[in-house]
Amino acid sequence: MVHKNHRYSKTFLDLPIVEIHKLKPGDSVAIVSPSSSAAGMFPEVFALGVKRLEDVFGLKVKIYPSTANISATLEDKARDLMDAFRDPENKGVIATIGGMIEKDLIPLLDENVFLENPKPFFGYSDNTHFHVLLSRLGIPSYYGGSVMTQYASPQSMSPYTVSYLHSALFTTELRVLESSPVFSEHDVDWGGADWNKPRSYETSPELLWDGVIDAEGILWGGCVESLLNIELPKNGLLKGHILILETSEEMPSLDDVEKLLRRFGSKGVFDEVCAVLVGIPKSWSFERPLSTEESVQFKNQQSDLLLRVIREYTTEIPIIQRLNFGHTDPQAVIPLGRMAYIDSSAKVIKLQY
Repeated sequence: MVHKNHRYSKTFLDLPIVEIHKLKPGDSVAIVSPSSSAAGMFPEVFALGVKRLEDVFGLKVKIYPSTANISATLEDKARDLMDAFRDPENKGVIATIGGMIEKDLIPLLDENVFLENPKPFFGYSDNTHFHVLLSRLGIPSYYGGSVMTQYASPQSMSPYTVSYLHSALFTTELRVLESSPVFSEHDVDWGGADWNKPRSYETSPELLWDGVIDAEGILWGGCVESLLNIELPKNGLLKGHILILETSEEMPSLDDVEKLLRRFGSKGVFDEVCAVLVGIPKSWSFERPLSTEESVQFKNQQSDLLLRVIREYTTEIPIIQRLNFGHTDPQAVIPLGRMAYIDSSAKVIKLQY
C-alpha cells in the first residue's frame, strides 16, 4: 500500500532497463582508464588495487593496453573501453580512477557496443560522464569502486567498502544504505604513504534529513563537477528518478554548486525527481588542506546552499545529505539505474543491487 504522503511516479516502469548479469568469484573483469592514466604514474598503487581484486574478491583481471600508458590518447582509451565491453570473457569493467578528460572521450564511443554487450561498470568522479551515457541507454552501472582508491587502501580495505562492493559485484539484494560511524576525506599520499599503516578516521557527520514524504525511484547522477559539463536528459526523462550528487577534491565553489542546481531547477529537474541524495562534501585536498574548523564550515556552507536552492524549486521531495558515497572513505557503491526506496518516517534508504 502506498501512503498518501508518498511521492513517486510510475513512469520508471516504462523505461527500457537492460539486464546485466552479476559476477561470481573466478570471473574475469576488465581494468580500463577512461580518464586519468594515474595507473602509469603510480604503478605500485595500481598493482595493489589489482591484487585486492584478486585476493579479496577472487576475480581474474584483464588489463587493457592504455590503462597504465601515460601517453595513451583519447582514441586509445575509447578503443580499450569498447573492447573491454565487447570481450565476452569480461563479466565486468572497472575504472582505475577518475580524472578530467572523460567528457572528450564520450563522442568517440559507439553506443551500440554497450547496448549489444551490456555488463556492470564501476567507477566514479569523472566517470560520471560514462555513467550518464549508460543511463541514457538503460544500462545500470555502479557509482564507486575504483581500482586505485577503494581497492588500493593502505594496510587493508575498509570492511564497510568491501561489504558494498560485494553487494554490487555479486548480489541482487535489497539492502539498507547504512551510515558509516567513521570517515576520512584525507587522500592517501601515493608518493610517501606507509602502506602497512591503516588510514586514520574521524567521526562521520550526522545525516541531514529534510522532508517527510516517502519516495522510490531509479538512481541517476554523480559528481557535481562532471554534471556541470553534461547535456541534461530531455524534459520528462528523469521522472521517477532519484538524483545523487557529490563533490570531489576540486572542492567546487559555492557559486559552481549553485550554478548546477539553478541549471537543474530551470530545466525542471526538481519537478521530476522523487528525492535527492548527497554525499559527504569533500573539504580537504593536498592543494587545499583546510583545518578542522575550516572543513566544518565548508561542509556546512555547501549543505546549507544545497537545501536552500533546491527548496526554491520544490518543497516536497526528501533531501538527504552527508551520505557515505563519492569522494569519501569508506565508500558505499551506489547502483545507478536501479531502484532506491526512501522511508522518511523511519529515516531509512534501501538500495536495489
